[in-house]
Amino acid sequence: MKGSVIDEVGGRVPLTSFVGRRDEIARLRGLLTGSRLVTITGAGGSGKTRLAEELVAQLARSLKGGVAYAYLAGIGDASEVAVVVAEAIDLRGGGDPTASLIEYLRERRFVLLLDNCEHVTDGAARLAVSILERCPAVTILATSRRALLVPGEQLFPIAGLQEPAAVTLFVERVRLASPSFVLAETQRPLAVTLCDRLDGMPLAIELAAARMRHLGMAALVERLSGHLTELGSATRMAPERQRTLRGAIGWSHDLLDEPQRTVWRRLAIFAGGFTLPAAESVAADPRLDRGIIERVLGELVDRSMVVFDASRDRYRIIEAMREFGLEQLRGAGEEAEVASRHRSWMLDRATDLDRRWWGPDQASLLDEMSADAADLRAALESCRTTGAHEEGLRIALGSLWYWMTRASHAEAARWFVPFLEHEANPSLAARAHAAAAWVAVLSGRLTEARAFLDRASDHAMRAAQTAIDAYVRMVAGYLAIAEGRPDDARGLARVTLADPAADPTCRSWALLELGIVAFMGGDLSECQRASRAGLELSDAAGEAWTRVPHLHLLAGALWQSGDPRAAMAFLVEALRIDRRLDDLWHRAWSIEAMAWVSVDLRMYLRAARLLGIAAECWAFTGTGMTPPWQRFHDSTVEALRHRLGPRFAREVTAGRQLDQVRAMSFALEDAESALPAVDGPPRISPREREVAALVAQGLANREIGQRLFLSPRTVETHVQHLLDKLGIGSRAEIAAWHARTSASPEE
Repeated sequence: MKGSVIDEVGGRVPLTSFVGRRDEIARLRGLLTGSRLVTITGAGGSGKTRLAEELVAQLARSLKGGVAYAYLAGIGDASEVAVVVAEAIDLRGGGDPTASLIEYLRERRFVLLLDNCEHVTDGAARLAVSILERCPAVTILATSRRALLVPGEQLFPIAGLQEPAAVTLFVERVRLASPSFVLAETQRPLAVTLCDRLDGMPLAIELAAARMRHLGMAALVERLSGHLTELGSATRMAPERQRTLRGAIGWSHDLLDEPQRTVWRRLAIFAGGFTLPAAESVAADPRLDRGIIERVLGELVDRSMVVFDASRDRYRIIEAMREFGLEQLRGAGEEAEVASRHRSWMLDRATDLDRRWWGPDQASLLDEMSADAADLRAALESCRTTGAHEEGLRIALGSLWYWMTRASHAEAARWFVPFLEHEANPSLAARAHAAAAWVAVLSGRLTEARAFLDRASDHAMRAAQTAIDAYVRMVAGYLAIAEGRPDDARGLARVTLADPAADPTCRSWALLELGIVAFMGGDLSECQRASRAGLELSDAAGEAWTRVPHLHLLAGALWQSGDPRAAMAFLVEALRIDRRLDDLWHRAWSIEAMAWVSVDLRMYLRAARLLGIAAECWAFTGTGMTPPWQRFHDSTVEALRHRLGPRFAREVTAGRQLDQVRAMSFALEDAESALPAVDGPPRISPREREVAALVAQGLANREIGQRLFLSPRTVETHVQHLLDKLGIGSRAEIAAWHARTSASPEE
């Protein structure tokens, strides 16, 4: 959720200081006030990404609006640009990602960073034009080795750092490895010469600085100069600065021993970052023992050929260096073999996620797959282009829980469909078609879901495995509910529950089907029984994700039975799980239901603001409520419009404008204090009574804050709690309540 408060999305935490470029930052800020598309151009390694990240971080601190960082280096096709940008903003919905972006950004003030566009310029340009034409308050900052060639594009070419910034960068990077290093005045001319010969290119300077652990300044300059001359003559068709960078990378590469070179070029296959176990799985082979990978990787970090992020325990290779590494991989004739190991590693990751999903590790499994998302897509694309269709289908199927929570239903469908068109063994084909049908049901594409499910049933008959039958039957039950066939859904669920081959996941979702059918039919006791049975299954395994819809349904049954307070407690529990799992789809449901229940708790202003927060969540998912549930939303809106009048729209807007942190704080941390007592008068805290007394005197929030040493925002929170707890809609009514209670202490 973005709005008047800045919400930074997707930016990498800088691991080193930002040196120089102050003039460039100032000029770029000026350009962005007059142009809505500015492209920073320059050779690889010139510092385009770091400059753009620093600028966007500064804008995030000084401007109202949203910012997001979309790193495009890891994608291989122009069609994926919109997908990555949508993911950077945290849009996870179905349908066309470009359309979802435009719909979300249309009326928002936003700064988008599109980094490393040069290999997907067509896709980046198309997306930029679409957004700029339809979203008047959006500004795009791009980095690329060449222009996007978009009307109105303002180019901002950068070269290397000038002295003294270049020397400062060199010294700072040397000190990362040797904290006691001091550049003597007698050495400064050598440092200036070194940086000049590297054309001030930041990446080249950092590579050179890494060699100071083993070489003196004079030897460093002498060896580097000879290598640049040699390599420059061999690549003179490239631009001068690019030849210099290639020379620096090539020089650093040539100084590696053979195991280091081999490991480094194989690690270049990773589209994103990687862990030590991932490196061991992909880089090792019968000729290179797995046991030496950790040592070699540490040596590569020491030489600045690999970057290590200790806060995430992950490694990465800077993109300009990764391209050189891929060239070396192809030159060594190893690309196909290493790509195959990379696909196998990702298949193991996806299989592990699926195998361990029904258990206590869901949050960590999702975190790990989210970190490897670029490599998940790269492996799937490799499967598609190399004809490894069954392997691709297994990866897509194993990653289903990731698509359902952290990515989007639409992206899941985009990867499933190409592989479903090819032959696979019957059990795999049955499960994959059923999973595709499930995704289609949740996205509201019922005709497509029916076609997938029919094929799943055919494959299941050929597979003749009862566990597969149970899975297909479970999905068929959800389709029956969506199509308005409750009796069919109830019958399918009961068969699944009586089937000893049904695993706990299928049994839990079958119970949910029974609960939904009972709720819609008005049998609230049966709904509660089914939901509590589902919660018991989740508790036994320690799993959380499937627990959430059971909590939703139990809360709904209690609410409709006349116990909104108990319902709210279960919804708060569900939302805490949503936050832990970062599951935006379930989060939208939790907050939406909180709004419905809040009306019965007389928390009218809170309900309106929760509707605004939920609306923003729905916008991010690109989905919405299905018709059976829409009536509760509509009746809530009608009640609040009648109760609050014009203030309803203001509160909904205020909810939509909360950033994610403040929205979750409002929905969770403030929930208990905002709940009224079960019986008797509402519980008003001493501080709230002080605020009410000053409201009665006609003071504004700022004046009340000065009297009580509170911020205006905190005063506004107290005022809102008073309005919610008292079930009233204006400050004048607070004053009237205060007058009554002052005269009647017992109230």
